[in-house]
Amino acid sequence: MNRYDRQIRVDQIGLAGQEKIKQAVILIVGCGALGTYAAEQLIRTGVQHLILIDPDIVEETNLQRQTLFTTKDAQAQKAKVTAAKEKLLQINPKARIDVYQERFDSALFHQHKKIHLILDCTDNYLARRLINDYCLAFNLPFIFASVASTSGQVMPLFPSEGPCLSCVFPQLHQLEKRDVILSV
Repeated sequence: MNRYDRQIRVDQIGLAGQEKIKQAVILIVGCGALGTYAAEQLIRTGVQHLILIDPDIVEETNLQRQTLFTTKDAQAQKAKVTAAKEKLLQINPKARIDVYQERFDSALFHQHKKIHLILDCTDNYLARRLINDYCLAFNLPFIFASVASTSGQVMPLFPSEGPCLSCVFPQLHQLEKRDVILSV
């Protein structure tokens, strides 16, 4: 039986849709709670190529909400991208997962010409602005997601076809300055 049989049976997906899922290259910026959950679900649906970026290491305080990480990861102070890759390959060893333990920098991704979608799972407005600018420059869609306390937001953006993140949130520049001050 095909691993993705239940999806293929869905009329809106079928064999053609499952092939599109398989061929997708998705960049996830941020491997916290949102990023790890999204990565796991994408691998389980059949995405075969993920690119993960996050500069942080796994900490004990991550474990209650970042589902791909374990106590051993925190004790070993593993990079989040490394620990996530290990777990995702246990789910699907045939997947290709490229990892970058660093902050998002659009120059790094000029080498990845075939990205189909970017998931913004960061907690940093400066990174969001860079992702927005990158997507504008390369005509890429992205999904903005944010969670704080007990509320969350998610919004798909197609900057080349409609408003970009800076259009929707014109105060983004002010929030960026706050992030820079908080991170110093």
